[in-house]
Amino acid sequence: MKKVDIAFNSIMVADDVIVIEAEDRSASFTGVSTLTGNTGEFLIGSSATESAENFHEVFNNYNALTGALGPAHSEISGATVSFTFLDSSVTTASATYYGGTSPVIITVTDRLDSYYNYDRQILTRSPHYYDVSDPSGDSIDSAELHIFVYQGARYTDRPYSPTYVVRSSAILASSTKMTFNISEFAKSFAEGTLAKNGNQANWTPFVDVFPFYTKGGRTYSLAPSLGIAYNGYGYFEQEVNPTTQTALAQSNNVVMSHINTYTQLAVYAENTSKVVFEKDGEVVQVENISSDVTYSTGGIPFVATGSNLNLELDANESEFEYFDNEYINEYFFDYSDLNPDKAYIERTDGDIEVVDIRYISECKYEPIDLTFVNKFGALQSVTFFKNHSLSMKTDEESFRRNTLGGVNVLGVTEGEYSTAQHQYKNLYKSGKQSISLNSGFYPEQYNEVFRQMMLSTDCWIEYNGKVLPVNISDSDINYKTSINDKLIEYSIKCDFAFDTINSIN
Repeated sequence: MKKVDIAFNSIMVADDVIVIEAEDRSASFTGVSTLTGNTGEFLIGSSATESAENFHEVFNNYNALTGALGPAHSEISGATVSFTFLDSSVTTASATYYGGTSPVIITVTDRLDSYYNYDRQILTRSPHYYDVSDPSGDSIDSAELHIFVYQGARYTDRPYSPTYVVRSSAILASSTKMTFNISEFAKSFAEGTLAKNGNQANWTPFVDVFPFYTKGGRTYSLAPSLGIAYNGYGYFEQEVNPTTQTALAQSNNVVMSHINTYTQLAVYAENTSKVVFEKDGEVVQVENISSDVTYSTGGIPFVATGSNLNLELDANESEFEYFDNEYINEYFFDYSDLNPDKAYIERTDGDIEVVDIRYISECKYEPIDLTFVNKFGALQSVTFFKNHSLSMKTDEESFRRNTLGGVNVLGVTEGEYSTAQHQYKNLYKSGKQSISLNSGFYPEQYNEVFRQMMLSTDCWIEYNGKVLPVNISDSDINYKTSINDKLIEYSIKCDFAFDTINSIN
């Protein structure tokens, strides 16, 4: 980022010009004694400080209306006006003074990206309120937000022009702030995706907000607020602007895993420094996490344990026979270092979160994984260990026709009455399949996981070797407790989110 400081040290002369340039963009500002309505004019004040204030106001108006200089932040301190260009493509910036005297001193310096921290967490399925107010506490006339929402590399993939510009002058009398809900603008950019090969990705777009407000006919800019959006939500009891302070991006710290698969944990990168896996008290795996999120899939990274699925098989032994042998499974579970039983998540604040990993060996049914987007905006999987059943519902449209030959039926002699033809003929028929899943026994802590599963808008299952989208069709759930229900298990019905017959045009 480049910073340009313009220090006024004396009174300007009419028609003196200041030109600000940043790469291939520029803006020209002319000092005048009387405003004529031309773009970029600012009044020469009776002092250097007054000229600086007028110049600062005109710059804010110019960039708020045109965005010609891209995402930029202006500040004023006494008679010095400073501009920071947050567009990472700006590697050179300058300001040139054209006039008979030199009442300004111009300096250009580099400003580190870390000067503006990504410290705002936005859960897009709940309202996220953004307040604009005057720092002095005075009432304001209107407010405006320039919102840049983007996926990809931080800074470098930010668009030149705002994704959204939101303006409002609907303000209560003598109000000192205006409030916007910005989560709606990021909702379509934040999502979780599950590729057909099973690779998961949590897309957490960057949301950069540049606020402006007007007061007494002048336009002012505030420091930009940089944030990351997550496809999550807060509950009613969490009140406004819910955020997550934990490192683990799921509610359960007891994880049930199938013995023949790896265990995968999602964490908040901003809150996590390291994940350590242990087995029988010995460290078997260490994963370092960068809290500096530089790409929009890095906000919620996945940390996976090792797996014993890649061990060499005997030449005469099929993979099915190998894994169907419960004694071999038991041996590798007991003696392999690839099935950790604990995960220690070290947070950036020094605290540690502990996750217990428990394994289930299911030898009768083929376990099915259901993956969904939880309340943290992370993809999370739950294994349904017990039996499942498939069903189908069809839909049709038909009409009634005359079956006399030569009228509507081909292949029948004219006038012949055919009993082999359909009087009720289907014009259209389609089907949608459903699958009922049974979880097997889970600890009571999973009640919250199943609640989030029911509230999820995106779900997938891995079925017959394919990743398929589903929608949970059950509309209610009764939470179970060990006191009342002893052993806790759930049955979930899902509709496949596609027609059985390929009907995509």
